[in-house]
Amino acid sequence: MQACEGYVENGKFYSLKDIQTQGRRRAFLTILDESAPEKASDGKAFWMEFDRRARESADENHVFDDEAFARRPSGREPIDFSAV
Repeated sequence: MQACEGYVENGKFYSLKDIQTQGRRRAFLTILDESAPEKASDGKAFWMEFDRRARESADENHVFDDEAFARRPSGREPIDFSAV
């Protein structure tokens, strides 16, 4: 089973990505009560989805506040390889 996102315009369904299947398959189409963005090229649709996911994950930066990711002085002097 696979799901795909797209939009319906003038009675035709347009998928945002290619659907891979062999032979004839039974399918269900659910029409949502929300408008689709204006007709966008595939590249524009990709970046719109990218921006949406970036906004959704903006508050996830706290994951890197963990002690393992903290920067601490090591107590060692940096090595200068150009002096050798």
